[in-house]
Order: sequence, then structure tokens, then C-alpha cells
Amino acid sequence: PIGSNAFANKVDTAVFMVPNYTKRNFIKTLFDWREKSVSKVKQADVQEFILQNPQGKFHLVKEGSDWQLKSPLTTRADNSTVSSILSKLEFGRATGVVTETFDQPSQYRLSKPAYRIELLVGEARAQKNIIISDLQDNVAYVNDMSRSPVFTIDSTFINEINKSLFQLRYKKISEFDRDGADSLVVNQGDSVFIFN
Repeated sequence: PIGSNAFANKVDTAVFMVPNYTKRNFIKTLFDWREKSVSKVKQADVQEFILQNPQGKFHLVKEGSDWQLKSPLTTRADNSTVSSILSKLEFGRATGVVTETFDQPSQYRLSKPAYRIELLVGEARAQKNIIISDLQDNVAYVNDMSRSPVFTIDSTFINEINKSLFQLRYKKISEFDRDGADSLVVNQGDSVFIFN
């Protein structure tokens, strides 16, 4: 390298000066080359899933365009929170690969996973299972049980799936069309305020 450049040739006498990033494009590890998706799940295909994490076990079902919590209680779910979980499953990337074969789960704290996600996908409602270990030193292990490799992930992945019941449930206090409201009546103690 000369400054921010490098020398290159095409196996002849001509020598070219090229930007350093040209050389860096060819210096790759096996992990750089491989596909790094943690799971083969498309958010749009998920019809139902069970999320088990240290906060509890939550069963969610898609009804129309909205998500509903079915357990531990039956109520509307927060669509944006559910979407962020499924988005992380679709687009989250591994930080490393520790083994190509899932034959020693206890070695990776996966014999008793801290997180388990069971998904029903597509019209046929095919089942997919993902297990994830606890997080230690910003490293957790994950296995999509339809594939052999065990990947590593970090806290950015874990934070998206470690949701509580309150985070998963719909939190809007009331539903009304504020532009269509003609008046507002406020009862405060012995006083009544009417706004038209």
C-alpha cells in the first residue's frame, strides 16, 4: 500500500495504482462470504407464533392485518412491537458461526434455551422452531432447527425478542376519530367542562 492506494497488475508488465478498498474487497474470511441470516423466516408469511423468553410465554395470532394475544391473556397486541420481533427474525444477522452441526446443544447453552420461538408459516402453517441461549458477555447462541449451524448473536438481537406482556399488548386507551368529534365533556370532581 502507498498511502490510500495499492499496486496491482494483470500478470503482465503493466502496474496500476488502485484504491486500497479494491484490495480489501478480495481479503475475505469464510464468514465474510457465507450467508448470515439467523433464520429462514419471512415476516409476511408468519400467521401465528409462540414466543417464550425470560419475561414469560406469549401466544400471538394474526387476524386480518392485526395481531392478537391469545395467552397469557386475550387482548389486542401491539402491531409495531410484533413487527419488530418478526423483522429481527427475518433480517437479523449472525455475528459468527461456532459449529456447522447441531450435535452438542449443551455446549452452546441450547439444551435449555432461554428463548424459544415456534412459528406457523404460510397457508400450510408449516412449523418452524428457533432456539436461543441466554446472553453472556454479549454473546448468545442460536439455532434455526430446520438448519444445522449454530450461530452467535449479540444483545441487539436479544433486545428485540425479550419483550414483556406490557410491551406486547396494545396500549392505546381509547379508540375514536378525533377529527369527527363534535364536542368534549370532561368531568373533574364536582365540575363539568363542555367543549364544542
